[in-house]
Amino acid sequence: MNPQNNKPVQSQNQANLNSIQQQRNPSKANFVPDQLGAYLHARPSGSHNHDLSLLNDQSRAILQNPSNSQDRTDQLAAFLNANNQYQSQNQNYHSMRNHNLNMPNQIMPNPTVRSWNDSMNPNYHFIENLKYDDDEELPSSRFQGELSNQEKTQSVDLDKITHLSIKIKRKILAASSFHEQILPIMVSLGVDEHNSDKRAPLDLICVIDHSGSMSGTKIELVKNTFNYLLRYLNDYDRLSIIIFDNQASRLVPLITTSQKNKEKIFAALRSVQGRGGTDINLGMMHAFQVLNQRRHKNSVTSIFLLSDGLDKGAENKIKDSLTKFKIGQDVTINTFGFGRDHDPELMVNISNLRDGNFYFIDKLDSIDEAFVDCLGGLLSSVGQSAKIKIQTSPSDVLPNISINKAYGDESMWQLENQTYTTNICPVVSSQKKDYVLEIKIPSTTKNLLDHEKNIKIISAEAIITGFDGKETIKKADLSITLLNETEQIQEEEDDDIDVMKHFYRVKGSLVMDEGRKLADRNQYEEAKKNLGKLQTRNRKLSSKRGYLYQKYDQRY
Repeated sequence: MNPQNNKPVQSQNQANLNSIQQQRNPSKANFVPDQLGAYLHARPSGSHNHDLSLLNDQSRAILQNPSNSQDRTDQLAAFLNANNQYQSQNQNYHSMRNHNLNMPNQIMPNPTVRSWNDSMNPNYHFIENLKYDDDEELPSSRFQGELSNQEKTQSVDLDKITHLSIKIKRKILAASSFHEQILPIMVSLGVDEHNSDKRAPLDLICVIDHSGSMSGTKIELVKNTFNYLLRYLNDYDRLSIIIFDNQASRLVPLITTSQKNKEKIFAALRSVQGRGGTDINLGMMHAFQVLNQRRHKNSVTSIFLLSDGLDKGAENKIKDSLTKFKIGQDVTINTFGFGRDHDPELMVNISNLRDGNFYFIDKLDSIDEAFVDCLGGLLSSVGQSAKIKIQTSPSDVLPNISINKAYGDESMWQLENQTYTTNICPVVSSQKKDYVLEIKIPSTTKNLLDHEKNIKIISAEAIITGFDGKETIKKADLSITLLNETEQIQEEEDDDIDVMKHFYRVKGSLVMDEGRKLADRNQYEEAKKNLGKLQTRNRKLSSKRGYLYQKYDQRY
């Protein structure tokens, strides 16, 4: 096969693409089958046909919903353009293969293998060409009960209502010349309650799974979900809806949730039915494009993923997409799992990518509670985001002190130059975030003088960004008293109950995860043994907590 044979195909496909882009009138919807037929007729013989159903579905969607034909036509045109590239590469590969079949000394190259996001799948190629810059303008006049970003920021003194602290298991330690000591610490950022009848406006992107596994009860439950969701949104908020199976499209552009628009949203949802496979990442990529292309921006932004999560490995793809589309830390991802057969681990992992929460929805009764909790946090935001940095403080006495471990999902922490960084988005009234780490105190043979025993070992900084972009910086340090190895501690210090409670919580989470993995490998006895150790620790903690409360009552 001569690679030059591609030229007529490319020129014909380009003609089809140009023709589709020129015809924008929904009343002429019958052009789609004509262009589709010309495109299919021009396809080279023997090429892959996995994309035919995608083209058919796109053209059918335009015919069935003329009001949304411009979005669909953009997608079809972009798909054809991406498919041209796909066919060219595919034909070049087969041409080289045929040329080299009878030449054993030649190395047969494989088709170019790239990261999944840059693969030959036309579904992923055409997303970058979509135009989602038609978001509705924000209301020009202030809605009753709402504040502009500047007014809202002026009404919240972030320095006054936020508090950063560091605590450790014990603050009085005896040095050791033989072994290092590893102790849990807890860094906390607390936000006081801020009472106000004003709240931050919200941009919300709902990504809905309507794959075959969502058919029937699940998809109907999703539709009913919006009866509850829209109760909490007003004229100042905006909503967009993405639907996906093994394809994805924008069902509703980013529009204000006025009463008139709410009726349009309900009407659009009524047409959604379960079908096809599942590609969660594809739906999320469309959501990312909506966010990146919006011309206006509300103070708070969040993505709601509504799915049964039956798409193994989706969290890694979404993680790559967050980087590819440069989605900032000011966007949260909250996930809602539908059906008892949903994959909670996947849905939790996805929500952890952007400081969100996971909610299980099995019946209508649980929807209201989930949205009260989720939206309650988003709508009571007092700041855009907070970045927390934690690092050790080396000294002459402990030059090699280090952080041994930071607990939490691996996507939670970034480590650079011995500094651990994590993000909170948004900053919510009456919320407290606790982060558990382990600090490693090295052995030392130095004989400490009295003025050397009080040692700063770790520091933290929180950079809190308000809605106007101004930053408030909070700092905290932690010092311990380090006694010489030969000295006796006069009064045995009790373990800090809050630190140990959260330490066992995160350790318990790790044990549970490990237990599930062991059970999957049929190592039930090992799993039971680990869980037994965890239960013993919890009983000791509960007993100690009761002892401390009793001791406190006797003292005061």
